[in-house]
Amino acid sequence: MGTTVPASAPEALDAFVRSLNEADLDTTTNLLAREACLVTPDATVIKGRSDVTLAFKQFVTIGFQARLDLRSVLEIADVALVVGRWTTQVGAGGSASSTSTRGTVILRVLEGRWKILLAAPWGWADRPLGIDRHVVERIPAAT
Repeated sequence: MGTTVPASAPEALDAFVRSLNEADLDTTTNLLAREACLVTPDATVIKGRSDVTLAFKQFVTIGFQARLDLRSVLEIADVALVVGRWTTQVGAGGSASSTSTRGTVILRVLEGRWKILLAAPWGWADRPLGIDRHVVERIPAAT
């Protein structure tokens, strides 16, 4: 991706998807907030930039590719809520499997650039997240 800083949430997401597809984990990591959270296809919640990066490293290892078609972007001050149609593929050739889901991403301007706080490309609202629904955890303010 180079040193270009995305000027908007959609540009940051485009850079994020491109970096994953190109197995450029340095760029992927730089687009994540320290407190980043990833919701995996089985609704496991992974928290923290380093653990989320490890998950993406595993995705890249198995030939993960993604496409994001934006459906709506709501930017309010330094926060953006993005909903889109994610098409993901794992593997290549005859062993490839593909899915298409409605996913959500939340971004925030941190350190002068758009960073991903929550990535839920496989959705999250219609399935349990492996946490007690009666416990609401407050994510610390991003720095």
